[in-house]
Amino acid sequence: MKLSFPKNFKFPKPDRRLRRRLIVLLLCGILFVGLSIFRSRLVSALPDVAGAKRFAPEGGYAQIGCYFADHVTAEPERYKEFTYRVESALTANAIEADAENGGRLFLDCYSVDGSVTLLHDKKSVEAKAIGTGGEFFFLHPVELRSGMYYMADALMKDQILVDETIAWQLFGGTDIAGQTVTIGGSSFIISGVVKTGSGRMREAAGADGALVYLPASALKEYGTLRYGADRMSSYELILPDPVSGFAEKLIRETLGFDADSMEIVDQTKRFRSFPLLSVLRDYGTRSMTGSAISYPYWENMARGTEDVLAPLVVLQALCILVPAVLVIWEVVYRYRRKEWTAQGIVTAIGDRIYELRAKTYAQQRNKKRA
Repeated sequence: MKLSFPKNFKFPKPDRRLRRRLIVLLLCGILFVGLSIFRSRLVSALPDVAGAKRFAPEGGYAQIGCYFADHVTAEPERYKEFTYRVESALTANAIEADAENGGRLFLDCYSVDGSVTLLHDKKSVEAKAIGTGGEFFFLHPVELRSGMYYMADALMKDQILVDETIAWQLFGGTDIAGQTVTIGGSSFIISGVVKTGSGRMREAAGADGALVYLPASALKEYGTLRYGADRMSSYELILPDPVSGFAEKLIRETLGFDADSMEIVDQTKRFRSFPLLSVLRDYGTRSMTGSAISYPYWENMARGTEDVLAPLVVLQALCILVPAVLVIWEVVYRYRRKEWTAQGIVTAIGDRIYELRAKTYAQQRNKKRA
């Protein structure tokens, strides 16, 4: 059936002015899609903030990062205390482990900053060191060139990961899993070689070569701790978040540190549009703080990515706002010129609905006769 419109109802003619507006609409759509793809690629390049998605692809979990101020003495020995507090708080809120996640209610880890000197065959390399504890490599799946991660619960704490820079300087290659180096007079086995990142952001973040990962207890005993203090620089978790903001609030209340002593970041939602707009709102002042917090390289990279993405969110908002204004303007313009009326549109829609119902009724009637 053919749709019949009232005599006073006309579709807008594709004049030059209308064609220009359609071109603007098309360009806004293309720009919006392009910016969305660019945002997605930047965020996907940060596996350190996607732990919750790996742990629970179906959702309902959040990844929380806690970064301690330099004056806070959060010793690594308190890691077990933090784990116990979080588990007790989740149990008190009647949250139970999901069988799909191996019966584990949450995952957590911590890191300690320092440096070490690696020796091998009369060669030595000074390197930055990250002491790890808990499920560190699940939350931070660094890309390996060879070998494998060392186990968090291994009885012997004598395995390490080195990056490509160290591998080439000490061994002249990257296929060196199983080789040994000396740190502080003790032998360590290289379990794997980490890919060395490149780029201006990684360099500024402190992840551009000569980097070692080793158990936190080994760093304390055989390396040099940052500021000479045995303290955690970060404590991170993946835990249930049944209601948005629940996980962040629970950790803030459970650990008991004030805002000047510990900064909490919800990694799961930090790259959404509204949080990025808040970054833009605080642009220029968000680096100002009353207490010094030394972020690890993965948090520095995430903050740098926020600074890049925040202006793009505004551009995407304009890509929506401009077409909306043009459409409203066109409707008002046509309406004022009486090229169509509200009554005409309503009548046309009503006629179309009536025709569809009549067609359906006729088909059902024919089936009964058959």
